[in-house]
Amino acid sequence: MGLRKSKPVQPAEPEEPSLLEQSLGEVAFLLGQQQLAEAGDAFLRSLKVLEEQKEISGKELAALSTVLPAAFTALAWESPPLGRPAVQLAFGASALVARVATLARDQPEALQSTVLDLLQLCGAYMSSAWYPGSPLAYQTIDNNRYVLLLGEIMSQVLELPLEHRQVWGELAARCSTSDLWTSQFFLQQLQSLMTVWPLLSVPTATMLSGALLASCEDTSRFAAGNQLLERVLRFQQAWPKDAQGWEWQRPALVLLASGRPMAPAHSLATFFLARLPASTALSTAVTALSACLARDSGFYAQCAFTAFTGAQGPVPSLEIVSGLCETLCLELLPVHFLDMSVADLERERRTALRQVLVPRFCLAIGRCAAALPEEAQVARLAEHLEHWAMAVSLHAASGSSQPARRWFTFSVFFALSTIAREADIQQLAPRVLLKLLRAMSCVDMLREDSQEYRAMCLSIVESGCAREEGFRLELLSTLRELEANAVSARESSGAPLLAASSRLHFWLGMLANEVVIKHPMFTTIWPALVRMARAGDAVASRSVALAAMTFTQGGRGQRDGADVEAILEAGLDGFAAAEGEAMLKPLHVLVEAVTSQDLDFSKSIID
Repeated sequence: MGLRKSKPVQPAEPEEPSLLEQSLGEVAFLLGQQQLAEAGDAFLRSLKVLEEQKEISGKELAALSTVLPAAFTALAWESPPLGRPAVQLAFGASALVARVATLARDQPEALQSTVLDLLQLCGAYMSSAWYPGSPLAYQTIDNNRYVLLLGEIMSQVLELPLEHRQVWGELAARCSTSDLWTSQFFLQQLQSLMTVWPLLSVPTATMLSGALLASCEDTSRFAAGNQLLERVLRFQQAWPKDAQGWEWQRPALVLLASGRPMAPAHSLATFFLARLPASTALSTAVTALSACLARDSGFYAQCAFTAFTGAQGPVPSLEIVSGLCETLCLELLPVHFLDMSVADLERERRTALRQVLVPRFCLAIGRCAAALPEEAQVARLAEHLEHWAMAVSLHAASGSSQPARRWFTFSVFFALSTIAREADIQQLAPRVLLKLLRAMSCVDMLREDSQEYRAMCLSIVESGCAREEGFRLELLSTLRELEANAVSARESSGAPLLAASSRLHFWLGMLANEVVIKHPMFTTIWPALVRMARAGDAVASRSVALAAMTFTQGGRGQRDGADVEAILEAGLDGFAAAEGEAMLKPLHVLVEAVTSQDLDFSKSIID
């Protein structure tokens, strides 16, 4: 009986290499042929394949571990000047490593030891190729953007020891930043720099800060207006709030003392010097900046001055402070912005010039206003602000609820309220307080309600009333003026009517002050209160409430029978004309006030 023949074992078919393996095999072949540019292009094709994958297989990892070190070794032997083939290879290889790091970052489970080992291996080879002062390090920053991205990603891998993360940060910082300000990928480079900066050694950070400051002095490379300033302000926005920036001290002081024309670089210098604690260096900085401002009070000088806001900055000059006000009203938040398309206005809204400079300018104007002579306070600040606020309130788009237009109108309100909040109102002339109050009456319809805002407005009234008779008379005179404007505006519609009614409503609230009510000339506005009470609107409601307050604050004896009868009759007419019950509460308060002088109705007039 013969043995049964067994079937021969068929050899397993070799596994088809993946697309990534095939692409990396092509890279290896091209590197072997010293075809560096073609190998760089093949790396980019590998990058495209890897971008469509969510994980890396063991074989692919092995191929990467072979090809990438070979590429970086070839680059390490390159000598200046760096040719296009080496540039292409460096770009493609660094981009592929950055993709591996991104894949690991976005999917933490992929951060297995083998992937980290590959990334650390690449970091070692790259450090040899991108050594300090190397041709690769001195490429344009856009060519090195993936090196910076690698530094950003790897410096945040907490699985790595601190010293290893610092190595990645130093690698990123070796890349030349001389063209950061003109970079096509500025925001990406900025984010990478801000991420690695805390890990840099003091010498590296000092070298980097000096290079950045020097490279942003030259505005000739920027054809588009304030593009350089926009990027300098973005840099300031991105700087960590709790970081002082000692490394910027020396280059910043050198710049201020150089006597060079004011440029965006001066704003960057003063931004960092203002963060220093009180010291000899800070005093030196203030002296140097004061000398700069004595020579120039233009826009860049204003930006440098306001970057010192909050610190013990230089003494403000008339030219600087009045220039701040003009720039705020005519350049940063000009009325013609409301004529823009929504898309254009939205772009302005997103700029650092609006986000950074508007708050800074307002803070500086408010804090410096009292340092000016009284005539300058009126003519160079208060009148500008009132005309600006009036123009905004009368614009046809001022009442729009569209987000971009609403941003603009609220920004105007925010600007005025910030100036008023920051100002030392006890040191401002009563005439200035009145102008400031008139400006705020224009933007009251644009506000978002707050107790702080109402308290601030009433404190301005109290300060002016306590110091000057003329202020109290002007308060009453302004009410008559605003009532006449409201009557004229009823013949039109839209923004003029809304603005006139809002200003009148605001001003009635400001008259709810005991000193004003007891003034002998208060009787001159009684006919106006009677006329306004008949309308049955929000202004009528406030007019009746103010009339009620006069009986409790001044006593019924101050009003004769005809006055009482006139306001009661007007209030009833207003109640009949009103929609809803808006007039019910103030009319009830008035009746109670007439019959009893023991009630306090102050709250009803200012709520």
